[in-house]
Amino acid sequence: MDEHVVRRFNALLLPTLLEVYGASVSYTIRLKALVAVLKIAYFSKAEYLTRTLRPIPLASFLASILANRDQNSLAMYGLQMVDLLLAKLPDDYNFIFRREGVMHEVNRLAESTPSGSHSSIKTRISNVGAGGSRSESHMSATSNLLDEELLQVPSSLGRHGSSSIHPFSSSSTSSSSTSTKDQLIYRARHLKAKWVMAETTASTKAQDILDNIRAVVDALGTVEIADEAKSSLLKLAALFSRENNPVTSEH
Repeated sequence: MDEHVVRRFNALLLPTLLEVYGASVSYTIRLKALVAVLKIAYFSKAEYLTRTLRPIPLASFLASILANRDQNSLAMYGLQMVDLLLAKLPDDYNFIFRREGVMHEVNRLAESTPSGSHSSIKTRISNVGAGGSRSESHMSATSNLLDEELLQVPSSLGRHGSSSIHPFSSSSTSSSSTSTKDQLIYRARHLKAKWVMAETTASTKAQDILDNIRAVVDALGTVEIADEAKSSLLKLAALFSRENNPVTSEH
């Protein structure tokens, strides 16, 4: 099939899947829609994916999934999507995920206390240093391997026509909800160590943007003369009108 046709199909399908997820109360439908979104993102090239996702509010969509306390399996897929986008499009999503509260939800999950003892999960998570000391080049070199591990997508997927992606092993899918919650916590800790605490170029740039926004807002509360107020308001207006990563009225 022509690659252009596939790209166009995915561009039309992605927003439809998000609408289906939002309009449905069925867990099964939501799960299938989310898995489809995850597959499209996983198999799309970065340069194409950034164009496809630009008009889609995917960050706020993922934040709402991670904020849901009742459906841990959906949140697990949401964490995989966060990891995938940060690996493929770090310059775009390091800032957006912080602005939209995605990183806040990752931190909240990571700080939760697991109820059980799952040594195999702990061992895998502990491979990533808590200080985020891994270099960017190492992240880049291992991103494809990590994505395949997280999604459990075999390299022969295309040949065998498998249509299922599992966020954890088959033995885990039948475990209790408590076990699933613990897996979610350990996965969030993995993401926190890998992306939130890591000092990469993309994360530093994202933090600089957020610090600038905070400084502008703080300045509005300390102005004493009209010229200072005007200058602060002009800076604030510029944040809303800039072409790349604008502030929205929701924040």
